[in-house]
Amino acid sequence: MGRDIGIRTRWLPVILRAKLYLLTGAPPYLRQVANTVRAILWNKPKLVIAELPQGPLLLLLSILKFILRFKLVVDVHTAFLIYDDWKGVLLNKPFTPLLQSADLIIVHNSEIFKLLPKRLTKRAILVYDPPRKLIKSQDESDYILLPASWRSDEPLEYILEEFLAANIKAPLVVTGDYKRREHLYHKYRNTPHIVFTGYLNNEEYLTTLSRAKAVIVTTTREYTLLSAGWEAIYAEKIAIVSETKTLKRLFGDAAIYFKLHIKGSLTKALEALDKNDILFYRLKVKLLRYLIITEVLNQLRLLAKTVNSLVIRNDRRRS
Repeated sequence: MGRDIGIRTRWLPVILRAKLYLLTGAPPYLRQVANTVRAILWNKPKLVIAELPQGPLLLLLSILKFILRFKLVVDVHTAFLIYDDWKGVLLNKPFTPLLQSADLIIVHNSEIFKLLPKRLTKRAILVYDPPRKLIKSQDESDYILLPASWRSDEPLEYILEEFLAANIKAPLVVTGDYKRREHLYHKYRNTPHIVFTGYLNNEEYLTTLSRAKAVIVTTTREYTLLSAGWEAIYAEKIAIVSETKTLKRLFGDAAIYFKLHIKGSLTKALEALDKNDILFYRLKVKLLRYLIITEVLNQLRLLAKTVNSLVIRNDRRRS
């Protein structure tokens, strides 16, 4: 997948009429802290909206909110509440109680509500990933696309082995920067019918997506709605999906499912692409796309209305 900023990062400032600041950094985040403080002191905002990939940002914003009295909205990513390794625990778990300092909490899917303390659910709002501008291709190819972040929650070796065992002629195209798990790339790079694209920019990725016959959407982690899932829906692609509660809630009967790490499960799902009932899935995905877009637009309207109400209340309190 590309290094371009995420679709939520693009949409939220537009919908909420906010300035966008991309403050990237690595532990101990000293430059990120300095840039955040500088941006807030310079702009003197009535409201701050923050995406929360890491906990220290929430601590900083909670302190600044107490001093400067702005309203705080946080967009809580799954990684803030679900941890794959010690780094996630260290950088996020100690800071989760500070969510109570937020005036509004944005969550990505309904399953995340279950992870929030009950006292916080009243100030939480659900917003799915909005659609991005897609590239429409007139000539669909026969390959299957695996959009990979190459993170630990993606069972890539299982998928590659199952694909090789499947009785299909379609090639598998794997996107993303494989340097995160380079040993897998070296193991399979010379395998027939598997193509590793490496990093693709936004336009290259969307072109590759538009021509795919189907998209594999997979994670071992619950409470996670992958960007590949949203992209498959918005591009009206048949999705071959790992069976988690979260993904089943999203796709319903509009996807072909497989059970993770069960030998032959993904192989059967891949071979189902050549069966006659594939038209059923195409129609279901088209309907799901319409329903999702309608719901997302309603969510964004509610979000804008709620945020506007926070600003008005803050103005009254200040005056």
